[in-house]
Amino acid sequence: MKTSKEILPKLSMEQVTLRYANKKGKESETKAVDLIGEMGISAPSISISPAEFTVLLGPSGCGKSSLLRMLAGLVLPTSGTIKKDGAQIKGPKRDRGMVFQRYTAFPWLTVEENIHFGLGLCSRSKRQNSKSEVEQVLEVVGLADSA
Repeated sequence: MKTSKEILPKLSMEQVTLRYANKKGKESETKAVDLIGEMGISAPSISISPAEFTVLLGPSGCGKSSLLRMLAGLVLPTSGTIKKDGAQIKGPKRDRGMVFQRYTAFPWLTVEENIHFGLGLCSRSKRQNSKSEVEQVLEVVGLADSA
């Protein structure tokens, strides 16, 4: 008789909290599930299965971006655990990432010029020798056809 293999959650969080330092440099207390602003966040335990679609919804400042930073491994929770495929997230890895909300490209520059800037190739002499680097970056991110 076949035994069914247990399916691990794609993502799980258990009693995750994140506390920010207040303006005096001391850690602030986490007091509620949806703390706003400087106080930090406290997330309930949650399990997301493979192929499940999940949405984070809430007002500005409620902790959505802080939670995403923890999921990406850019910030570690103050307490609790976050796991991806059963392994605890202890820092950033190539298998997950985050697209930041803030506008980070200069709208008055071309795609190529924005990449030059990001690569630190701002001077004209450096740009002349960097065409292949820009093409390589565009290829890696899947935007070679959009250049």
